[in-house]
Amino acid sequence: MIRLRVLGSLALSRNDGTEIVSVLAQPKRVALLAYLAASPSAYHRRDLLLAMFWPEQDDARGREALNTAISFLQRELGRNAIVSRGLDEIGLNDEMCWSDVGAFRAAFDGRSFAEALALYRGNLLEGFHTNNAGPFEEWLERTRAQLRFDAARAARAAAEERERSQHHTTAISCARRALELSDDDERVLRQLLELLEVEPVEVAEHRELERGIGRQRTVDVGLHRRALCQPRAGATVGRRLRRAPQRIAAAARGEVHVDQGDRLAVEDEAGDERIA
Repeated sequence: MIRLRVLGSLALSRNDGTEIVSVLAQPKRVALLAYLAASPSAYHRRDLLLAMFWPEQDDARGREALNTAISFLQRELGRNAIVSRGLDEIGLNDEMCWSDVGAFRAAFDGRSFAEALALYRGNLLEGFHTNNAGPFEEWLERTRAQLRFDAARAARAAAEERERSQHHTTAISCARRALELSDDDERVLRQLLELLEVEPVEVAEHRELERGIGRQRTVDVGLHRRALCQPRAGATVGRRLRRAPQRIAAAARGEVHVDQGDRLAVEDEAGDERIA
């Protein structure tokens, strides 16, 4: 079994962990492999692949380049790693090649949101570039954005599931991840603050929420503490914060001035998060 990871840092290895360097050293062929893995369709027309990866070539040269790339991948990954349907379509054999993006889509579609979130280690092909493949780069940007959006949805759903099962610590972790993946969208902030209706709220949890809201920013911690740490008796987190989420979001973005005594530089600890 070949294992392909394209969410976050790129990795391609065999079951024993041996890295397949010969393929990783060929960006255009890596791009083709990643496209076959990340596209929802199981099979892809050869003429569309020509237009995506070799737009500068005429039809004959483009088909020769595609055939050479397919033969190379079959030689390095296994003869049946790339399969054909008729004469005009090819696809990735998922019985021989596991991919994190394929597993992510399956988990998300199957509503296994915590599993999907664990699989999403970062943006699709983060930092990857290949030459003379403008259509591929356009597809990559669109697909990268869609997968990130789906990951944010998975994080929100996982937070709700954890909250319903009274696993409040992991609910907060999922909520923080959702906020990060949503690029601090104020609507997501409001939803997540209202979601975490945990009683009682400990100071440690306040700080966790502050870090999620204020990654690499200066946050109005005094506002958080007044809203969270001094609740009315019997109040929940959601009710405490319904009057303040817009102010909190604005402070997190640095759009609201607050006194120096109430400010705190919050460090980004999102990289240390792991979903149980």
